[in-house]
Amino acid sequence: MKQHKTTLIFPLALLAAMPAMAMDESLDLDLPVVISASRLNQSILHSPSAVTVIDKNMIAASAYTDIADVLRLVPGFQVVRADGRTHSVNSHGGGWEFSNRLQVLVNGRTAYLPTLSVVDWDTLGVHINDIERIEVVRGPSASAYGSNSFSAAINIITREPGLSEPYRYSVRAGNKGEREYQASWSGQNQLMDYRVNLWKRRSNGLDNFHDFKDHDNFSFAGVSQLSDGSKLDLEFNFYNGKTGAAEFREFQPRDRKVNGFSAKIAWQKNYSANSDFGIKAYYSDRDEDDLTFTIPLYEIVGLSPEVFRLVTGSDDVFYRTGYSTHKGRRADLEGQYSWHGDGGFKAVVGLGIRQDFLKSISYFPQKGEVEETSFRSFANIQQPLSETVLLNLGLLYENTGDQGNHWSPRLSLNWEFKPQQSLRIAASQAYRQPSLLEANFDTKTVLSNGFVLDQRYISDENLEAEKILNLNLAYQGKSGFWQWELSAYREALDNMIDYASDRSVIDPLRNFATRIGNYDSYDSQGVEGEISYRPQLDKFIRFHFNRGSSHHYSLLRINPSLPRIYKDRAPKWSAGIFVSYPINQWQAGYSIQYMDEVYWDGFGDRVKSYTRMDLSLAKTWDIGDKELEVKFGALSFNSSYQEFNEDLFIEPQYYLGFTLAKR
Repeated sequence: MKQHKTTLIFPLALLAAMPAMAMDESLDLDLPVVISASRLNQSILHSPSAVTVIDKNMIAASAYTDIADVLRLVPGFQVVRADGRTHSVNSHGGGWEFSNRLQVLVNGRTAYLPTLSVVDWDTLGVHINDIERIEVVRGPSASAYGSNSFSAAINIITREPGLSEPYRYSVRAGNKGEREYQASWSGQNQLMDYRVNLWKRRSNGLDNFHDFKDHDNFSFAGVSQLSDGSKLDLEFNFYNGKTGAAEFREFQPRDRKVNGFSAKIAWQKNYSANSDFGIKAYYSDRDEDDLTFTIPLYEIVGLSPEVFRLVTGSDDVFYRTGYSTHKGRRADLEGQYSWHGDGGFKAVVGLGIRQDFLKSISYFPQKGEVEETSFRSFANIQQPLSETVLLNLGLLYENTGDQGNHWSPRLSLNWEFKPQQSLRIAASQAYRQPSLLEANFDTKTVLSNGFVLDQRYISDENLEAEKILNLNLAYQGKSGFWQWELSAYREALDNMIDYASDRSVIDPLRNFATRIGNYDSYDSQGVEGEISYRPQLDKFIRFHFNRGSSHHYSLLRINPSLPRIYKDRAPKWSAGIFVSYPINQWQAGYSIQYMDEVYWDGFGDRVKSYTRMDLSLAKTWDIGDKELEVKFGALSFNSSYQEFNEDLFIEPQYYLGFTLAKR
């Protein structure tokens, strides 16, 4: 570990020498104004939560081509490739391959799926080049966005169509079979400003695993200024693709097909200089299919065909099933009213309703389609108490079917003790409702005559919502080209939903079922922060870190119980440096990330500490009214390493990309 930490010394020396970079510069960037923490436009000095902002210049300077990888720049986040087709993003540890305690939004539209409340980062409907900025709220945000805004909220905000290039064509190729082809067009007509984007991406995945991915995406964004002064936003996204599927001895080889679409329509009107009202409607539809036949059932159970027929009374030889086959739908309608008064007072109130639908032959083959309807109302207020002290109050009420009523409050006090510097103390409580899948698991093999051959997963009938309590103390500010945010946090999660072996449920194969219930608790605490020196948008150095600890109580088995305590579910130390600097008309970006040893649940393992380095070099030539950019990227170029599973090695990746755009 000492060797890994010393790799940060050189970038830290750059941080100390950074003022020399600004000798001929005059740009003085303001502190970011964010909307994601409370739905109110606030300076981060006034925000009720810690917020990390990653803007388009930072994304362009990085070597990252996946949106999830950009989140490696966030303090306290752990971003890993669980396999070649799946990214897992977690905050303050306690993670597995499915990161189901994050709220992910695209321009305010909920993007997580109704199965396990997870995110498919490849089908968000957003190309990384269209992102204006990403706002990451580090802490519970349920008072603003409801269930799943549990450990953090990520809001991906795209560029306005009217600010996009008239056209952009790009191609990228690299090792590991990495290929991407992208074309976008934007313009104006009598109805709206619009942007159309098409892209295709393929990758072979990790070595020695059937985890390739091949996706086609189409997205449309339009903004119309109506005659009454109101504004109408339209967004559509269609995707279709295929990936490798998880391999199991019992399944015949297969692929996983994924297709779906999402749509959003939002209307907003400013009724005065101090108030506005808006309505948003979302709809999404997703279909995953990895159905296949098993190998002969009698081989799975280790019997001869004759004995198998005698025991089960069935002539079935094969069984048609899959690991992740399902169809999911979501509809969401929300209205909100916001206003601000004299002296810094701001407020927003709103109501929303959401319906989720899920049908799966893999997860609960006997239940058909299940559904859930939830209602929510929310209010967030910013109230100055004096010239230097600000109060933030937030409250969300949520009613979700069998889960009943839950209240998620948040309170913070911000003291701006000197210009552009403030202290914040905040406390919040949030709930995460069980997903449709968690609440309805009933995974079993039922033969054609009704004989139940095995019972693999079953949900507890009394499944309850998870709960988190969060305390945060922070110091943030700006001086010249320097900006910083340092915070201490403590989080306590109760009623965590997890999987435990249930010895009271034994199937004919003499296997015990796995029951999904509220079995775990998890505590984490630590200090984290980010410090940046940025004399220009494309010239900066940025340091982020987290020093934390964790305590995870997990119930591995019930009837009788078998608990286990883990103290390494979060890395004790993680840090990173990100440098961007123009050199002789080239734009260079370099990042180095260190992650301490950590234990991952699910298909994960205890993985050793590692350091990864990423590099990008780009140059742009003017060709009349067009620009041609050539970009070289090297990801994890220093070495191969394991970041999730001891059998999965992240190998160095290299690519070369070309982009032609009209100014």
